[in-house]
Amino acid sequence: MNNEINYWLVGASWDGSDHQDKEFIENKIWVLGYQENESKQQYQKAQKIKKNDRIAIKRMMGKGSPEIKILHIGIVEGVVDYGNLVICVVNWLVVNKNKTIESKGCFASIHGPYKIGSSIEKDNWLNDIFSL
Repeated sequence: MNNEINYWLVGASWDGSDHQDKEFIENKIWVLGYQENESKQQYQKAQKIKKNDRIAIKRMMGKGSPEIKILHIGIVEGVVDYGNLVICVVNWLVVNKNKTIESKGCFASIHGPYKIGSSIEKDNWLNDIFSL
């Protein structure tokens, strides 16, 4: 894994139940479900995603569960500046991975950027998520 590449865990369920991941896969995109005025913190994080970053769509396993499910893994091919939306063009390499992992607190719409080399524990966790 490359140290210059950022790794992102992202959601694809708008309003907690409107699952967008199949549409994202079909259209080779990922879109943050919040505009800037709805969640400035999430929007600012999403704006940091760049070409060649790795992205994984995750889904919560139910209220109170310490685990999440990794659904799809891809490489960001570009980011489209579209007003108040963050739209990433993604080459989805693995779809329907459906791997359950420890959440490590990743319950919001976007988490990252993570980098390889921060700690052995974090590196192992990222490898578990992003290995093909």
